[in-house]
Amino acid sequence: EVNSVSTLLEVVRHAPLATMLPEAIASEDRALRRLRVEGEAPQRGAALLRRRNNYHSAAALAFVDLVLEMHRA
Repeated sequence: EVNSVSTLLEVVRHAPLATMLPEAIASEDRALRRLRVEGEAPQRGAALLRRRNNYHSAAALAFVDLVLEMHRA
């Protein structure tokens, strides 16, 4: 989840990743390839992205700790 569609599109353009977007958004960008999802939707993965050397609030750091703790369990 990101706060900006443009940020998500930049990440997808420059990394070997895929995302699911509403068709209206996917149709606007000619650099994206659309694939039809048939049958059951693929399993989702998640990634935490944050800028290195930027300020990270106490809440953001606590969230990262919580996610990492849950992942280890």
